[in-house]
Amino acid sequence: MLAREKRKAGILPEVLFWQQVHKKKFYAIDFDRQRIIGNYIVDFYVKALGLVVEIDGSSHDHKQEYDAKRLLMTKKI
Repeated sequence: MLAREKRKAGILPEVLFWQQVHKKKFYAIDFDRQRIIGNYIVDFYVKALGLVVEIDGSSHDHKQEYDAKRLLMTKKI
């Protein structure tokens, strides 16, 4: 499976979350999926709230430094 296909398929927790929030199902909040912010791709983003939602699966098991940098960047939003 190509990287693009893996991103599109998502991990099960991401898929379940998306099923609950897409099309403004959750309090009419507009969530974006796989949003590019700076040099990073975040799982979900709500522009109106400046909210980033990350659902990290096993792909992040050995990426603590990367995740720490991403967290610092997203806190600046």
